[in-house]
Amino acid sequence: SSDLVPSNDNLVSKNFTLADFTQGGRRRLQPHMGKTEADILCNIVKIAENICEPIRAAGIRFNITSCWRRPGDAPGSKATSDHNFGRAIDINVLGMSAYEGAQKIYPIVGKIAKQFLLEYASGPGWLHIAFDEGNKHNLPLATFRNSAVYARNTFIDLKPRVRAG
Repeated sequence: SSDLVPSNDNLVSKNFTLADFTQGGRRRLQPHMGKTEADILCNIVKIAENICEPIRAAGIRFNITSCWRRPGDAPGSKATSDHNFGRAIDINVLGMSAYEGAQKIYPIVGKIAKQFLLEYASGPGWLHIAFDEGNKHNLPLATFRNSAVYARNTFIDLKPRVRAG
């Protein structure tokens, strides 16, 4: 019912609103693979509190370019993607390269992240950080290039000197 639909300006943590995780509020939460809107919102709250807040507290500026998305929102994305459950964020770290961002952020949240990827395609690159309390992905750390594994268990600077923001 509509009284259960959270507002995009609702805080999900101290410094982040639901809109920050839903493309500015354009992507409305919807059930997916047995998870309710409330389950997905709970996952968003957890990623905000456990991943986003510690990064922000460290003084690192970043933009969330993707979090919650529905199957089909990202071509080639699997239905089981952590994004479809509100358990992953893609971020651009402002004022530094994606590689530099990975180097700074991994020590802050990498140990608790389910998965931490440095990804490159077009643009400066981005970080994909998934959080699912206590769970690890079978590929917890890697560098990706054009949606494929480029290097496992390490970050490689594929776009030196290219900065976001």
